[in-house]
Amino acid sequence: MEARLFSFKEEVVPPAILYRFIATFISIWKLRVSAKSSRLMIFTDSADVKIDGDHDMRFDIQRNRFIVSLIHKDNKSSIIPTIASTAQECLTHAITNISNFYFSVSGDSACNRDLPFTIQIGIPCGTDLCFFDHTLSAKEWICPEHKTKHKTNDVSIWFADKLHTKDDRCTENCPGLDKVWLDRQPEDKHLGRLAAKLTNEDTRKIYIRLQEVDPALQWNIINESSKRGGFDIKINALYDWKKSSVFASFKQLQQSLNDEDIDIHKLCQISREVKKEFNQPREKLQLRPSISNTQKLPDHIGNQTFQLGIELGLSVVEMQQIENDHVTNLRSQTEEVLNKWRILPEATYEVLAKALHRLQLSSVLSYLTYEEDLEEQMEVGLAEKVKEGPQEQVEVGLKEEVANRIIHDIQNSQILDYMITHLVISSDDRRRIEQHAGQDDQNRALLREVIKRGEPTYTLFIDALRTVDTQI
Repeated sequence: MEARLFSFKEEVVPPAILYRFIATFISIWKLRVSAKSSRLMIFTDSADVKIDGDHDMRFDIQRNRFIVSLIHKDNKSSIIPTIASTAQECLTHAITNISNFYFSVSGDSACNRDLPFTIQIGIPCGTDLCFFDHTLSAKEWICPEHKTKHKTNDVSIWFADKLHTKDDRCTENCPGLDKVWLDRQPEDKHLGRLAAKLTNEDTRKIYIRLQEVDPALQWNIINESSKRGGFDIKINALYDWKKSSVFASFKQLQQSLNDEDIDIHKLCQISREVKKEFNQPREKLQLRPSISNTQKLPDHIGNQTFQLGIELGLSVVEMQQIENDHVTNLRSQTEEVLNKWRILPEATYEVLAKALHRLQLSSVLSYLTYEEDLEEQMEVGLAEKVKEGPQEQVEVGLKEEVANRIIHDIQNSQILDYMITHLVISSDDRRRIEQHAGQDDQNRALLREVIKRGEPTYTLFIDALRTVDTQI
């Protein structure tokens, strides 16, 4: 479950706002029907709707707070980001319009008409939901009430790229980014996309407006220090503004574009996802690219390596370091970018294909075979498990170290129970594994069996390691 909170600045929310919001909520999506009573799920202070076969949404009222929860029938990691981001955009737009209309005609409120409420993100914290401001950019957040540390990366689904539009164009009545997006800090990938859509002169103009300290001097320094010019200068300038600002936002970018008479809908374009039908089955697109596949690409990327790295999710700082490490060897830069990206949890053939398509490098896709190397998959999957420990455990001899830790540390009885329950191994398989005398030998036999069988045994084995309380 993921949750959003609209908390009104006034202590008492007028019923007119409440009822209009409920009406909007249930007019956009169909009310859910209770499986037990066959009744519609609408009550005095809550309502449940069905978005599709996998996603439901719930609306709860608590005094001056409206809480909207998005739920997937299996688990929260299966929530489709574009569904979450589209839902939040619809709801924020609706509640803003309803609130502004009420406060404009009532004349009895000092509340800010543009945004009469704050927006927060909810994270399950024990038996409660705890909330933090939606503009938080830190990767971790400590709940002040329970003193619990939470990772915030999961909640990025509420701000996933917007749905694609035909020809990537805005409609005639498009107002630009909504208020929630305008409040957000641009990710490095958004800066990279914007840099690709601006000329050097346009970038210089908006940088001069955005940068507060010696903008002309800083622009000259960036020009002189950028190694390849072109895209490098533009992305380094935009990033220099972002890192020097107390809180850089899309709103500041939009204002600078507007002031320089540059189309603000460029920001809409950089916030949209790629819409592309790939000539591959879905299950192949979700695989992690093998080394043998990524090794085929560096000869075909050319001078778009920096842009590719940013689009794949590497940071500007990481890309600057890679450039410095391989100043005269562009191919080596591309190899390191792909190797760094390939071990990230979100690395899939689909992500790679969409990145290449956005960079107008779709012809490179013909070099991919969409194959899977199971041992590589095992290494990366187990690396994610080990990363909970000290960083040095991951950096040296990862594959051998992880395998040795599995062999020596796990008690495989719970792992085997889990895999039998999910029907990927049989009782006979278990007897063959447990016929070995020592625990280490049993664990070796288990690993051999997992590697030999491939999917779905591998996936269930990784799930078992994450689920069962082991020290791996």
